[in-house]
Amino acid sequence: MKEFDQIVWDFNGTIIDDLDCCMECVNIMLEQRGLPTLSSREEYREVFGIPVKMYYARLGFDFSKESYEQVLAPEWTAYYRAKSLDCSLCEDVLFSLNKIKEAGIPQWILSASDQSFMDRQIEALGVGSYFAGIFGLSTIMAESKESLAREWATRHAGQRILFIGDTDHDVAAAKAMGAECMLVSTGHVSQRRLRETGCPVFRTSKDLLESVGLA
Repeated sequence: MKEFDQIVWDFNGTIIDDLDCCMECVNIMLEQRGLPTLSSREEYREVFGIPVKMYYARLGFDFSKESYEQVLAPEWTAYYRAKSLDCSLCEDVLFSLNKIKEAGIPQWILSASDQSFMDRQIEALGVGSYFAGIFGLSTIMAESKESLAREWATRHAGQRILFIGDTDHDVAAAKAMGAECMLVSTGHVSQRRLRETGCPVFRTSKDLLESVGLA
């Protein structure tokens, strides 16, 4: 059994099952601009990434015509906020939150999401009481959370930390905080891309916890 002092969760695609919502929102924007839409979860998972601005470029948005910061990000955010409060938890997340709580290990959320709206989502999901703290960004730009990870780590020096995420960016965040990273394939990046990171990849968080002796 592996022992950890702290467990840090990513949010989107790791706790909240918002893949379909995110794909629907970006497809609305692509269709309005006559750009090819994403036809499947698999296609979405192959192209999605953080920083989101680079992901938008891969989808064909033209920043010389429309500003990402002033037009595209606010537009997507408006669609997402209108739809995402109806999203549910990812498979096995409630089971996993309870198992970690039973083990007495503090749990945290660290995300590139906008903090203020993420707080509303967590309230809607009814899981806020599981977490010792919730940390997001102060903007809607969905840029890197590595600096946030380093800041969090300074408060937990010498701790054995497990970071649970669903993207290759989570690997970078885990490295920034000196954490061991394990990934779930419930979220926004394909299993193929996750395996390329070299981190252990599991179908759900329950499978992940079983691998470290917590379930």
